[in-house]
Amino acid sequence: MNKKIIIILSLSLNIIWGCVDGIEVELWGTCYNIQTTTSINLSQSGLIGEIPSNIGNLINLTYLNLFSNELIGEIPPEIGNLTNLTYLDFQMNQLSGEIPSDISNLVNLIILHLNDNNLSGEIPGNICDLTIDWTGIWSEYYQIPYFDVNNNNLCPYYPECLNEENIGEQDTSNCENQIINNPGEDCLLDNGEIGFFDCELCCWDNFIYSWLGDGYCDQYGGCAWEGPQFNCTELGYDCGDCSNFDGLSEYCLEDCNPADLNNDLQINIFDVIILLDCILDNELICNEICSDINMDQYINILDVISIINLILDI
Repeated sequence: MNKKIIIILSLSLNIIWGCVDGIEVELWGTCYNIQTTTSINLSQSGLIGEIPSNIGNLINLTYLNLFSNELIGEIPPEIGNLTNLTYLDFQMNQLSGEIPSDISNLVNLIILHLNDNNLSGEIPGNICDLTIDWTGIWSEYYQIPYFDVNNNNLCPYYPECLNEENIGEQDTSNCENQIINNPGEDCLLDNGEIGFFDCELCCWDNFIYSWLGDGYCDQYGGCAWEGPQFNCTELGYDCGDCSNFDGLSEYCLEDCNPADLNNDLQINIFDVIILLDCILDNELICNEICSDINMDQYINILDVISIINLILDI
């Protein structure tokens, strides 16, 4: 009889006082067993307040989804204790502060969604230690990013493992080291190569420099099939093909480096292609100074051979 009374009393105390200390963790009014809890899905559950730091005690969690709630405050660094996590989704809340560097401890992580919050500061560089497939799944019909921090206030400089799609749109207006891009400056293409910004700051392959001064005004813009926009002062209004040419753009100067026909400071196969187009297309206006490689006052196959020799260092 006494044993039953003790058991009943113990259960009553647990109900009154909450979770069993050292065995359970209380999150938003619910007790989760530290050893047996492997999955928590509280998406769209109307959660408010901060993410409790004791969530880091649930060391066997593999799935944690707090998508689309009203959570505020910072991501607790204790989240780095959840080294068995493969899925972590905090998107569409009101989380602020920096992404904790402890997140790099989540070595088994496959999905990390922190998008649509108010996160600020720089993305920790050690996030590249994670084994996430940064490319995700992209097709004509759907897009599934494995890593998503879009629509936050995260500042450059961004870790080298991330490309423009990973970073997405960020409000950098309050960043001390805000990068201000200008037409003609270098940018990073999706394939990792260096390109240049056009007049509306779309990033293009340096090969497109060959369109400058080709007799056609590139002014319509658009970062896809529409083509680049050269109708601005920095790019010399397409070297005079558009109006208001001031003749001051470095990309339109006549004292170019012979053979570097696309002004990318390299002599390579792209310059050969540009010269061949110049020779074969009678309607194409060629830069006579830059294209006459052997300086015989003619632009012909001998100039192509001269470029190839320069490339091969003959």
